[in-house]
Amino acid sequence: MKSLRKRQEKQYSDERILGSGEFVKEILDDVDEAVKERLPAKAAETEARERLVQVCEHAEVTVKALQGGSRKRECSELRKQLALEYVLELGMTYAGAARLLGVSAAAVNRIVNRIG
Repeated sequence: MKSLRKRQEKQYSDERILGSGEFVKEILDDVDEAVKERLPAKAAETEARERLVQVCEHAEVTVKALQGGSRKRECSELRKQLALEYVLELGMTYAGAARLLGVSAAAVNRIVNRIG
């Protein structure tokens, strides 16, 4: 683990499953939805953070701008997209999604109720 940290490599893990990151990811992908709902919030938050960085890079928007409350159209659209994904697909709470997106829980609630 120390060598992974030194190389700054992320390893997907779950304390309930022994094996490498790829094996754990395969097992969790095969799990039905009922079991996924019982997964710890840490796994969803980690996945959400990674998704945030990916989406921002693809849209050529900085994470800092998105989380800083920029009102540019690109940032607003990304926030909407990510809020829906976080709440509806990853099962995150409004507050958890709001912390990652730099908005209030009420704002995430409005997005989900309006669009989702």
